[in-house]
Amino acid sequence: DINRFELTRHGRSTALHAACFFGHIEIVQLLLKYKADRTLRNAFDFTPYDEAGRREIKFLLRNPFSTADGASSHNRFVPETCDIEWLSVGDEVIKKARKYRGKLKTLSFNLPYGIDSIIHDYLESDELRNSAGIDEVKQLFRLTAKEDDPRHVIRAYTLETAFYTRFNEEVKFIYSVVTRTSKEVLNVELNVFTTLFQRFWTTYGRIAGIIAQHPKLNSYTYIAECYRGMKMTDVDIFKYTVGQRVMNRSFLSASTNEQIALDFALKTTANGNASNSVRKYSTICRYRIINYRTALFIGQLSQYPYEREVLIAPYTVFEVVRNNGKIFEGTNVHGIEMELRECELGNSGCHVM
Repeated sequence: DINRFELTRHGRSTALHAACFFGHIEIVQLLLKYKADRTLRNAFDFTPYDEAGRREIKFLLRNPFSTADGASSHNRFVPETCDIEWLSVGDEVIKKARKYRGKLKTLSFNLPYGIDSIIHDYLESDELRNSAGIDEVKQLFRLTAKEDDPRHVIRAYTLETAFYTRFNEEVKFIYSVVTRTSKEVLNVELNVFTTLFQRFWTTYGRIAGIIAQHPKLNSYTYIAECYRGMKMTDVDIFKYTVGQRVMNRSFLSASTNEQIALDFALKTTANGNASNSVRKYSTICRYRIINYRTALFIGQLSQYPYEREVLIAPYTVFEVVRNNGKIFEGTNVHGIEMELRECELGNSGCHVM
């Protein structure tokens, strides 16, 4: 077991802790390649990152899948477009969104009962069974059932495997299978006898319910500001006018640290690239979370603990309160800064606190 704790003269530590402490960068690279867990804490309550003295090792731990130019390969914090994440919404959709989140709470209970179906019908499906990292994902779900501990589902989510991608796509289109317009989203009547309902209820809907509503995750509730990087075109910018109400269709990753979100937003040039002539602006979105269990702080559960991650539940309604141009401090990049405040639950008029 690559994550086994060994007793040393300094107490219990994993191989990754030791390699980081003694500065063995090649061993650290090898251990990360074989999926050593960066979130484990040793006898001194230190993660491998805490033990690392060399800057090169700290960088590796922050960016284990970095490309040659230092850019991280994962994109939870900076999508290529905001269109796939958000919908402009009206009062009727807001009411239906609240009902959807109520369904998620129903699906969050009885972990041991639901996990077998998730593994057999979802993780071992044709689309996922041979994907990279899926065995680790399945192991975490088995631990969820064995220990009755939903935190393992969060850990599986942050691995950024094909499971993560497919799961968010399924959640995104559950009530808008064909169209992406706000008139249709949440408008499909789910019937207990339909294939769509059965799949939702036993697999990805249950996973979404565990993450969004399981009571054992209540202590991770986050009510404050968080930040997310985004790419926006001129068309996008005009959609998000002050006073506009928008709703996310999938789980969104943000950070408690604005600089981390900005670093992600700046990794791709605001002017697009050679294969895409559409100008895209680096954008920082500032979210103000006001409702209980809308968001979870999962920094210590994530495979990227240094990113101080906040996970925002799907079907959360925000109002745009600011959208303006900005030159980001310390750069010459002209970008966008947008502020969104969550609407009060039970108020379709979206009064902002």
